[in-house]
Amino acid sequence: MTSANCRQTVWLPIVVAALALSVFVKPSTARAEPGFEVGARLGYGIPLGEVAEGSDLSDGISGQIPIWLDVGYRPMDELMIGLYFQYGIGFIGGSFDEVCDLDGVDCSASDIRLGVQAHYHISPLEQLDPWIGLGVGYEWISFGAEGMGAEITTTADGFEFLNLQAGLDISVAEHFKLGPFLSFSLGQFGSASFECTGGPACGGTGSIDGDIEEKGMHQWLVIGVRGAYTPTP
Repeated sequence: MTSANCRQTVWLPIVVAALALSVFVKPSTARAEPGFEVGARLGYGIPLGEVAEGSDLSDGISGQIPIWLDVGYRPMDELMIGLYFQYGIGFIGGSFDEVCDLDGVDCSASDIRLGVQAHYHISPLEQLDPWIGLGVGYEWISFGAEGMGAEITTTADGFEFLNLQAGLDISVAEHFKLGPFLSFSLGQFGSASFECTGGPACGGTGSIDGDIEEKGMHQWLVIGVRGAYTPTP
């Protein structure tokens, strides 16, 4: 065997092995640097359950348009830990129709929710990234009526024990995600207050506040769209 043939015999297995590795072994995907995430959501909230026993939440507020903000930190691509804040513009429920339909009477309703949350992303570096979330927090709900020289405000507040979330992030630009989300929360109002100011309907000025004795459980089902700026590409 000549020296040239010998060299070919030695190098041939190495070349074949290198080609095989180039076909079957893919380079590892680059990981994003840890960083902050900011998101905003818009949708529609459906009320379920009771404010107190025998008093449905939907009697006071038939639905809401939530303006929802997320602020968090991603220590890794898959995980976001942070805060959520929601201000909901409410629609008055049927039990207030008689009063709110009177001439010169304006009514309003709002729902504020604030808490901590965590999101787990299943495919954070892909074009389509499903995620699930879990949160806990606190809630304030308010109903107001103003007219005929009087202003009436009723509020209730309590803990949001569970906030389950799921969504799909679609990469529409570098570091920007957009997609649908769904959330289901479970809460209980623990205290309430009533205040009436001015006008003969109030008999002057008065207020009542205290704990709700027969507490009920209520839920919010929210469906909408979420956009977020993230450290992931």
